[in-house]
Amino acid sequence: DNFSTHANAKSNSLFVVFKTKFEPRRKCIKVSTNNFLVHFQLDTAPDITLITRSTWEPSRKPDVWSMNHQTQSASGNMLQLTDEVTCNISFEDVHFIGTCYLTDLPHSNLLRLGWIVTLYFEGLYSICV
Repeated sequence: DNFSTHANAKSNSLFVVFKTKFEPRRKCIKVSTNNFLVHFQLDTAPDITLITRSTWEPSRKPDVWSMNHQTQSASGNMLQLTDEVTCNISFEDVHFIGTCYLTDLPHSNLLRLGWIVTLYFEGLYSICV
């Protein structure tokens, strides 16, 4: 008896579309990477630092280690990594060495969360507030 009541129930659907009136505000920073300025987007999603091959090519140093790996982006898409490179990172008075990965995907200079934290505590706070 209870089943027949629910089986005959009707459902009304409501579809809502929101239109936003604001531009996304991405934070970017220029960081010296092997004595070459790279314009990075601050991105808390990646676990790796990405640099596009077209950004990296003019610096041509140090040597890159070819690789053929894929990683998954925050949106779930597969991202091809072409090379691995050791980077000397400098921003104001902060200096450290880390690994960057090259990709052919345009506009993908992404600074990983761990490096953002390092830079934040050492001077990034002054430009991001």
